[in-house]
Amino acid sequence: MAGKKGNNRVHLRKSAYERFKAKYIPNRANGCWEWISGVSAKTGYGNFGFNTITKEQVGAHVASYRLFIGEIPKGMFVCHKCDNKKCVNPFHLFLGTPKENFNDAQNKGLAPQFKHPSRNAYDKGCRCEECIEIQRVYHRARWSNLPIEKRRQYKNNWVAKRLGKAS
Repeated sequence: MAGKKGNNRVHLRKSAYERFKAKYIPNRANGCWEWISGVSAKTGYGNFGFNTITKEQVGAHVASYRLFIGEIPKGMFVCHKCDNKKCVNPFHLFLGTPKENFNDAQNKGLAPQFKHPSRNAYDKGCRCEECIEIQRVYHRARWSNLPIEKRRQYKNNWVAKRLGKAS
C-alpha cells in the first residue's frame, strides 16, 4: 500500500560528528571552539547528546575528545589547557587523572585553596589514594560513634531498600 502515509519513509539520523559540528563557533582570537548549544547552569560546561538511540549525555568537551581523538580510558578526565569551560577544540584538551585535574585547577587558581590531602579535597572532587583513604577513615569513625540502635536502623533501612521493601 504505497498510498499510506509513512510506509516508504527512510529515516536518516545524523551522525554524532555532524550534529556536533553544528553546535560550536571557532573563536579566532583565542583558538577556542565556543560551544553554543546546551550549557549546564550548575557547572558551566556544554552538554551533548552523544548517542541519540541510547540517550547518552556527556560533556561537550568529552564528546569532542571522543569524536576527534579517541576513547577515554576509565578513570581519566578530559581537561582544558585553555581553562574555557565552553571550549571544545580537541587541541585544547588533554587527559588527566582526577588528581592531576584537581592540581591543575588549583595551580591556576580555579579551585579553592585548601590543604591536600583532606576530606575537603575529596568533597571537591579529588580522588587520589590519600583523599580516598581519608574519606574511608572518616566514615568508619563516624559509623563507629553512632549508637548501636541507630546503626541497626540504618542497616535495616539499607537492606529494605535493596529488597524493594522501603516504606
